[in-house]
Amino acid sequence: MFPILSAIVALALGVAIVPVVRRRPSSMATLDGFMLVGVGGVLVMGLLPHSIETAGGWAVAAAAAGAGLPALLERGHRHDDHHHDSLAFLLLAALGLAVHAFMDGGALATRHIDDGVHSRALELGVLLHRLPMGVMLGMLAGPERQRQAWVAAGIVAAGTVCGFWLGVETLPMLGIKGMALFQAMVAGTLVHVLYTHSPIRTPGGQKRALTVGMLLGLLFLAAIESLH
Repeated sequence: MFPILSAIVALALGVAIVPVVRRRPSSMATLDGFMLVGVGGVLVMGLLPHSIETAGGWAVAAAAAGAGLPALLERGHRHDDHHHDSLAFLLLAALGLAVHAFMDGGALATRHIDDGVHSRALELGVLLHRLPMGVMLGMLAGPERQRQAWVAAGIVAAGTVCGFWLGVETLPMLGIKGMALFQAMVAGTLVHVLYTHSPIRTPGGQKRALTVGMLLGLLFLAAIESLH
């Protein structure tokens, strides 16, 4: 149960960081750089490959459909006015990440039973994934909806716990391909939101802090990749 609790703490830490860094322009720029590289990398190198491995080419189509979803949600609104839809994106992100967390929880339970040697690497990998998930939920919620960000984090945490306790028995019955397709769609949506409508605005004159954040994102991705 310790790896599950650690993953939930890391998720909560990611959400809690967001309102703190908003108070300092340099910290905000650093987190922006981390999001663009680290969080984007988790989506592109983590969620999408896992979905494609499970569901094949249909996962690519689901990701493309997810990338087009924000355009439908934003129809009739100005391109730069994205806050009205942040709640819809937040809910979609929470559901998609909860599916991924459920699979992770099931994998943790399986490794805990079958393989005590390699389970530590898996546990650390899950832990590292949760921090950027929390950051993204906090950013998508915006400064006015931090309470909703915690609700979204609770949904993801519940997915992890349910996956750990029920995943071994239920994953074979739930239709893994369908879950992978939904996960791919959400990943496509989040990539679109992250790179087209950045959830935060990097303050001017903070290029050095932005670069530092990008470097931290690269180191973060390297750490995750070393565990695979």
